[in-house]
Amino acid sequence: MGSLASRSVFAAALCTGAAMVGTAIYGLVGVDQELQRSAVAAQERVIREHDLRVVQPRGNDCPAAPRSKQRV
Repeated sequence: MGSLASRSVFAAALCTGAAMVGTAIYGLVGVDQELQRSAVAAQERVIREHDLRVVQPRGNDCPAAPRSKQRV
């Protein structure tokens, strides 16, 4: 009887361990997918920021600073 009981305990522990490993792998795959989504979103944000252009006025709309009459 001791042999059958120890085999049952071993089988239960083995199944529990396999379930725990499966759950951990499933969780890690989910974390990996979330990291990939975050990385893609960050890359898109950087690209959008670099696409912004500064438009400079064509004419001289700003008044010139007054010049000093003294020479330096």
